[in-house]
Amino acid sequence: MSTHTVLTAQTVEDCIIDQKWKNYTSEDHAIWRTLFERQLETLKAHVAEEYLKGLEALA
Repeated sequence: MSTHTVLTAQTVEDCIIDQKWKNYTSEDHAIWRTLFERQLETLKAHVAEEYLKGLEALA
């Protein structure tokens, strides 16, 4: 049986992992934004509309 954090979580906070955003430069964020945007364009033809709506809701 898996003991993955998400499966055993009791609250939303149990699922949050500190990303240490302050360790990333503006350039790092720009690079990841570019990579994500490219990947998103590729995904649009292959994923469910609900997935895209979920991503939009997170933005």
